Amino acid sequence: MRDLGPPAKAPGCILFVPKTRGARGRLARKLTALGILIVLFSSAPTLHAQTLSGIRGTVTDQSELAVSDAKVSVANADTGVRRNTVTSTAGSYYITDLIPGTYAVTVEKNRI
Repeated sequence: MRDLGPPAKAPGCILFVPKTRGARGRLARKLTALGILIVLFSSAPTLHAQTLSGIRGTVTDQSELAVSDAKVSVANADTGVRRNTVTSTAGSYYITDLIPGTYAVTVEKNRI
């Protein structure tokens, strides 16, 4: 077997927090870590809010009375993805987890 010699040494790491000794150095490292954590945790809810949305509405008839148990369908104009729900007794509906885009909303209710 061939001798490869001593293992190569990795280059030194450059840290963004200066290595100072004592309480001042520990405080600087803790404040830096705290700042990074605040940035990471504060950005997560805003990213979620930018990617998903919802449509809320109320279905009424010509005399402004609420229409219950009507089928509401929402279709994305770009992707063709369709989501369905049924109105409540107050005529309201809410469809969640929609990607931003243009939607066509249709309502169907059988006459009695």
